[in-house]
Amino acid sequence: MKFRLSKLEDISGSEASFYSPIIGNSESTLFEEFLDAYEDDYQEEIDDIVGRLLGMSKETGARKQFFEEREGKPTDGIHKLRKGEGVSHDLRLYVIHFSRGLVILGGGGPKSVRTYQEDPNLYEMVKRLQAMDKQIMERKKDGDLSIGYLEFEGDLEFNDDLFEDE
Repeated sequence: MKFRLSKLEDISGSEASFYSPIIGNSESTLFEEFLDAYEDDYQEEIDDIVGRLLGMSKETGARKQFFEEREGKPTDGIHKLRKGEGVSHDLRLYVIHFSRGLVILGGGGPKSVRTYQEDPNLYEMVKRLQAMDKQIMERKKDGDLSIGYLEFEGDLEFNDDLFEDE
């Protein structure tokens, strides 16, 4: 499966930039698909998530304390957005956190089990992000991609087969 990274201009700002993968020939990013899938049943949580991302992009940056680390393996950058205050959070949003200024937003969904591995949707999202993180870091190591404070620079098209089941 091929993917490309797309900058989310509407929610990026002077303190943090957000990117999201577009898989294959899709026209939507994983983050847009996440919003579309859950906006009807989880509107309050979606509004809270988008509001917190906008706050990060324009005011605070994507500080580590806004994310729970080690959602994947200890060696990857997979995190999940922490729960907001005052909102019942059943939704999980998984990300690849590079720095205070640069985050890739994936997707996720409601979590009704103890661990993400017990939910096929959440497990698949984490596995996809892990594969993407690996490809990004390999491209960085090869010098074909650089990771700046607010931007990725270089080739943002990834054509390697990442997912065994697709």
